[in-house]
Amino acid sequence: MPGRRVTASLAAWLSVLGLVLPWGALVLAASPITIVVDGVPVPTPDVPPVIEGGRVLVPIRFVAEAMGFAVDWDPHLGAELKQGTTTIQLFPGVAAARVNGRAVYLDVAPKIVSGRLLVPVRFVAEATGARVAWDDVSRSVTIASPVAPPGPVARDLATVPLGLPEHEAQALWAEPRRRFTGAFGIRWWVYEPDDRLYLRFGFYQGKLVAAYATGEGWRFGQLNPTHAPDQALRALGVTRRTTVQVSSSTYTFDCSPRSKNPDVLTVAPAEKGLAVVYADWIDNRTASVLFVDREYFLSSGGYSRLSSCLVSLVTYGAEAKLEELQRVELQEVYREEAYTLFELANLERRLRGIGPLRWDEGVAAVAEGHSRYMLERDYYGHWTPDTGGPCDRLTSAGVRFRGCGENIAMGYVDDVSVHHGWMNSPGHRETILNPRLDAMGAGVAGAYYTENFIISR
Repeated sequence: MPGRRVTASLAAWLSVLGLVLPWGALVLAASPITIVVDGVPVPTPDVPPVIEGGRVLVPIRFVAEAMGFAVDWDPHLGAELKQGTTTIQLFPGVAAARVNGRAVYLDVAPKIVSGRLLVPVRFVAEATGARVAWDDVSRSVTIASPVAPPGPVARDLATVPLGLPEHEAQALWAEPRRRFTGAFGIRWWVYEPDDRLYLRFGFYQGKLVAAYATGEGWRFGQLNPTHAPDQALRALGVTRRTTVQVSSSTYTFDCSPRSKNPDVLTVAPAEKGLAVVYADWIDNRTASVLFVDREYFLSSGGYSRLSSCLVSLVTYGAEAKLEELQRVELQEVYREEAYTLFELANLERRLRGIGPLRWDEGVAAVAEGHSRYMLERDYYGHWTPDTGGPCDRLTSAGVRFRGCGENIAMGYVDDVSVHHGWMNSPGHRETILNPRLDAMGAGVAGAYYTENFIISR
């Protein structure tokens, strides 16, 4: 059709000009504009991007936060974006901005639409050294950070693209700090963008099925780790009792205080997935969130054994874990889970200004031996008739120390769940955060977990 040929020619001409669309009025009736940051679509739920004066204007909060900016908005002073050493100030109706105090003029002034500040996307991206491209066929703006971020818009787990093929993640994401296979055969990629944030992303059968964040600087939509538990529930729009529909089945999660796993605040339904939210009841804040594909969560091994909140994971965790891991090398899985406990313990210490622990292989061997002892003998306790107490075991192994401590647990489903269990137990928490302790090792066997700590000589 002639009309289509004209449109195609126009599109080809526009693609040469990137985001400059002098005939913007001709495309107002076309499909919506999408924004993609580092390979991940950025939702703009209430106000879509628009074209004005030949420029694409976007709701700045969604895009800036996807790029790693902290956004502060004042209706009288405008928007301030901060990332590292870069500060950008934008003002409604003013065709100029400030970048680190320097005035920069804009082709189109930012504007307020339905309470959202819309700004020229190319200016904001290029002010940070990012690359920007316009695709006239898909009507999408693509932004590529100067250095690929550690994972997919990682700080907001609600935007993590569950179902993403693992090979695409390898092409799009930065190299993780650590990769390992954990409980239920999930291949985890671990990132620590800074010393106060711990992220990991899990792949199963070649697809992204889970993402986990703890520490500071993460969020899940409106939820963030500064929220007290009651504020977290309001941010998610749920209670501690939730219902989820999967295919033709209905699942109810009751995480009320009477449940046997109080570390879980709620299991909140989300698009494509479930958000398992852990609380830190001692600090009265949200500790972490696990965003997991709902069908995987409800159909795989131990995750399917749910009756009251996450409680049956504790009851049946050991059996389920062994069933799922028959196909992998169990000892390696256990060692990797043990090292995760070390990473999480040090994160908790950094958040509170306590010096880090070092990993000690000799201490880890003792911890692993105790977990294996408990598993093989169906026994649980710090003291055993064969090995004595924690300090006795360390001494027998030739570990030199001036003081020792130990945390043990049984029945938890994985390293993350047992860590939050310990952090909600005053005695275990005190050991993890003891500033006198300077080294540790951990060991896992089945669903038995041991952490040993020492004061080095």
